Order: sequence, then structure tokens, then C-alpha cells
Amino acid sequence: MQIEGISDTELLNRARDGETACWGTLVTRHHHRLYRMAHRIVRNEADAEDTIQNAYLHSFRRLDQFEGRSAVITWLTSIAVNEAFTCVRRRVPLDSLDAPGPVTGDRNLVEFLAAPVRDPEQQAISRELETGIRTAVAALPEEYGAVFRLREIEGLTAEEAAERLGITKNCLKTRLFRARRLLRTHLRKGRDGRM
Repeated sequence: MQIEGISDTELLNRARDGETACWGTLVTRHHHRLYRMAHRIVRNEADAEDTIQNAYLHSFRRLDQFEGRSAVITWLTSIAVNEAFTCVRRRVPLDSLDAPGPVTGDRNLVEFLAAPVRDPEQQAISRELETGIRTAVAALPEEYGAVFRLREIEGLTAEEAAERLGITKNCLKTRLFRARRLLRTHLRKGRDGRM
């Protein structure tokens, strides 16, 4: 049976019905993109491979939970991002929120999160920071959140992200700047509220 030209949704539905070859095709189709996104978050090959394998396993176990409200690749990416952040959470220190990064400057948020963990207390603080960042990203207006996810989480180039969103590269840069500014504001309010 020829399954290469079938849509992602149809492949997922067939996999849900027991056609495991369809799941394999779906995984193969998107592996490079998901791996690249995971590597951008975890910052090393071994962890990226583990992250992707865990994401495949978890998504396969949750096939019945896919409701079709988003594209299959969006659903897979969401699972992979969660797996990658779980991996990072085990080793992220809390530098200051005033350290350079999208939180306050020009260092990549993923690099900020992927630094090695120093001790259990910092691990706990890092988990809290990660939760705050996820909440802040989820609270962004969709036009800014989409740009931020494509550039900072999935690791697309400005050209790729602009093309995917159907906007100009300059528009994309403006939205990314605004997204980072909104994230900084949200994270500072959260930090100040805890003190």
C-alpha cells in the first residue's frame, strides 16, 4: 500500500486504527524538523535524540487524544517541546532575570534555559522559571506567540518563519521584538510579585 502521499491527519488516523506503518511514515516525515527543534532547546545531540524518542513514544500513546483542532505537526511539536523542556528542567540554573537574553536582552532564551544545573535548589527555582516562561509564552497574543515559537523554540530562520506565517521578514522581526518585550514585562511582574 502506498502511504507516502497521504496527509498527516490521515496517517495519524490510520495509525490510531492500528496501521503502524502509517505512524512510521509520519515520524519519518517530520523527524528532521522535530529533532532540530529539540536540539535547539537541549543543546546537545544525545539529549535531543532522547527527547525526540520520548516525544514519539508519548505521542504514540496519546494518539486517541489528538482532536484535530490543530495540525498534526503542531501537536507533535507541542509534545516534543514539552519533552525538551523536561530535559532542560533537570539541568537549568537560575541566572538572574537581569542576565542577557530574550528575558532582558539579546541572548537566546533557549541558551538561557539550557545552562548546566548547579544544585537542587537551583533546579527547583529553574522549574519555577520554566513554568513562568511557558505561562508568559502562552499568554502572548497569537501573532506574537506564533513568531516566538517558530523562531525561538522551533529554530526556524527568519525567512522560514516569515514564509510559514505569510508575512514579511521585517514584520516578523518587529513581532519577535514585541514578543520578547512582552515576555520581559510578564516575567518581571511575576518576579516582583514573588518578592
